[in-house]
Amino acid sequence: MTRRTYLLGLFAAVLLQYIILALYSLEIIPQQFNVEGHLLWFHHGGDSWGYYAQLQSLVRGEFTPNKYPLGFPILMIPFAAIMQPTHHNQLVEPVATFWAVVMFPIGQLVLATLAEKITKRRSIALLTVFIWTALPLISWAVLMIIWNPTMAEIVSVHLPWVQMLSDGPATLFTLLGFLVYWMARERDFPVHWVLLLGWVLGFLMLIRLTGALTVGAIGLLLLLENRWKPAIVMSVMVLIIFSPQMIYNYSFFDSPFTTGYNVLDEQPTNGLFNISYLLDASMNIWEHLGWLTFVALGIGSFISLWGLSILSKRYRFAVVLLVLWIVPYTALYSIYYYSWVGGFLRFLMPMYPAIALIAAALLLYKLPQQDQHT
Repeated sequence: MTRRTYLLGLFAAVLLQYIILALYSLEIIPQQFNVEGHLLWFHHGGDSWGYYAQLQSLVRGEFTPNKYPLGFPILMIPFAAIMQPTHHNQLVEPVATFWAVVMFPIGQLVLATLAEKITKRRSIALLTVFIWTALPLISWAVLMIIWNPTMAEIVSVHLPWVQMLSDGPATLFTLLGFLVYWMARERDFPVHWVLLLGWVLGFLMLIRLTGALTVGAIGLLLLLENRWKPAIVMSVMVLIIFSPQMIYNYSFFDSPFTTGYNVLDEQPTNGLFNISYLLDASMNIWEHLGWLTFVALGIGSFISLWGLSILSKRYRFAVVLLVLWIVPYTALYSIYYYSWVGGFLRFLMPMYPAIALIAAALLLYKLPQQDQHT
């Protein structure tokens, strides 16, 4: 694949994103939750109000207890500075449009770069981006068949980042984290690259606390290669960037590691990120899992292991990275699903690019190994 063809393909992937947005906006894909009179205002689920309240507290300097982390409201400060909103509704569509129209294409470029570096093949990188971009259409069609139209809409419309929510930013910074890690590895981990890696991962944790899963994955990758010094430097930088959240937690919840989810939730004993919550969830799994779930898990695990075993022959270290990227998210949110009413499929968004990369690599596995040079 020539560079010109590759770049044209990436341009087509961006166009596909815009086509998907148009399908939702024009209700060619039916919508129940869009706001009349607005092109890009779809299902949010209510969290946007909490982010707006946190934003207002940051802008005014009048800090108040809030269960939502500081990262995404920090990213919204430029919108508040420009628009001077007096109500939540004034920001929803501009922020959603920015992330869907501007930042998602940046995510596509980041994913393409990461996939090309990992596999050394432009064809796999391009197919990875197309699979990831097309996920809203794929998920909508599948969920229409196996679930219902309401859930098909709710799940699929979040995938192109067209909300004032932290899902898109968390996915973008996850991609950036793995890309910066790989680029630092290519350069034998110079200090400035490791510091940049720590900054990206620290801010990822500010956006969503489960960003700690990505921090742990990359930390383990460093330790597997006996890169203790980069691991320590990265960890220190992560703590520095994440420290405002710890100070905030200590100020309002009496501990740097206690979150608003534990204290402000309607049922704090079962709140998100509470140990008792995870224990309750683990017990509930046995009450909810049916034999079909076990069959699905068995088949899915078999296919995944088969695919990864094939890819490991050519991309050994990349497979380790992908496993550490995918498994923690799947395991943690699978437990959450059984003790909390939440968007299980939506919260897995940061690991969907890894799934797309595996799928693309399997589909194109038998093609020449280094087509980027042809």
